[in-house]
Amino acid sequence: MFAVPNLPPLPSLLPLVAAAEAARDDGAALEELALRVAGAVIAALVDPPKAVPAPNARDARRVTETLRRIEAFNGFKAETPSPWQLNRGGFPGG
Repeated sequence: MFAVPNLPPLPSLLPLVAAAEAARDDGAALEELALRVAGAVIAALVDPPKAVPAPNARDARRVTETLRRIEAFNGFKAETPSPWQLNRGGFPGG
């Protein structure tokens, strides 16, 4: 019936994974979770996720600029600059 017996890692399923971990020792909670998982699987199969649009030129430019700032900031050292440093100009050339 199914070409591949699994679902992709959908963001909508993440809460169910967390709930399964929390309920692993509680039979009643696991039973309820099984129903929620079944519903989520049906919803995912009926309404597959839409394709994510490719980033536009502006977004690609922003990502490239940010990567260049990170590289200029620390020259590939183990420490990565904080978002505060990147946004507030606490980096070379900023």
